[in-house]
Amino acid sequence: VGFRVVDEKRDWDKPPLSEATIMVEVGDHVEHTAAVGNGPVDAMNEALRKALTKFYPVLEQVKLLDFKVRILPEDKGTAATTRVIIESGDGESKWSTVGVSDNILEASGQALVDSSGYKLRREEEAGRLKDAWRPCLDAVTRGHGDAGNKERGSWTESVRGSYNSVLDPPIELPILKTPVKPVFLI
Repeated sequence: VGFRVVDEKRDWDKPPLSEATIMVEVGDHVEHTAAVGNGPVDAMNEALRKALTKFYPVLEQVKLLDFKVRILPEDKGTAATTRVIIESGDGESKWSTVGVSDNILEASGQALVDSSGYKLRREEEAGRLKDAWRPCLDAVTRGHGDAGNKERGSWTESVRGSYNSVLDPPIELPILKTPVKPVFLI
């Protein structure tokens, strides 16, 4: 997954305009979508959902319930590493996902992607996904787990029910067969 976010203030009397563009590589297909939102993270969430629900309508059930940001360590202020914790739900259950980066938007993107990936993995384990859609599951769940990355990994145990993201190196989960490369916008 790659993204670009534009947050633009055009008029002091009006709220800023936040727009996100997302590209997702699903098998041999690249899905390119854009959306506006109430702030840059909401715009990213809307664009990601727009891209992925084309392949997985079940993701329409997922709602972002809570969004928390922490800086690590606290004494570094705006230069600190950012940890984003997102709580999501689908009407049946709730789960938390984590993103960690020096960039708050990247950390938010990690947590948003993981939220969709967690839902898809649960659907796959319950046998509710068609095998023909596996490339999208691979695209969404690629590169998850601690994989020895100490800087951005190991948050999984600190958040109840979290499904952690580490962008590099990509690893294979037992249910996945092919690692997927992210597409980045320039």
